[in-house]
Amino acid sequence: MRMLKNENGQALVEFALVLPLFLTLTFAVIDLGWMMNKYLTFDYAYRNASWTMGISYDSDYSQTISGESAKKAIKEAMEKTSSLVDEEDLSVSDAKLKCWTEKKDYYTPKSGGGTDQNTKKWRYAQITASLVYTVEPLTPVGRVIFGEQLTFTKNLKKNRLIMTKEG
Repeated sequence: MRMLKNENGQALVEFALVLPLFLTLTFAVIDLGWMMNKYLTFDYAYRNASWTMGISYDSDYSQTISGESAKKAIKEAMEKTSSLVDEEDLSVSDAKLKCWTEKKDYYTPKSGGGTDQNTKKWRYAQITASLVYTVEPLTPVGRVIFGEQLTFTKNLKKNRLIMTKEG
């Protein structure tokens, strides 16, 4: 003779065993997505800011900005590039912006033979800085996995040719 077992609570017990693992994985994925979003936004903003910022492009004289004014210029350029970068989480150090002009001669052939000497002005910008961006996890699970905050660092050192014109 077979005895029937009562299995009414089995699904509830299985659910109670699986729920913590499911929630842990869900929160870990949410925090990982959040961290990657913040990192990619920071990376995009720093690269594009290095292309869009500069000082006195139209003038021919050399100019250098460093210290607090250079930090402010870099932060403003990053915020213009991406509104998702939080200024309070971004710190800039060792910032320096420099623009200068060089005149270079070049030669073009004449139709009847020989060459013409011409001069072009080459305008350059050099941007250097150390950038640190901190991000806090969204969930308690993220704080256990990643710590209280995650820090992203970039060393910005870019030389850019801004423009050339006949001089």
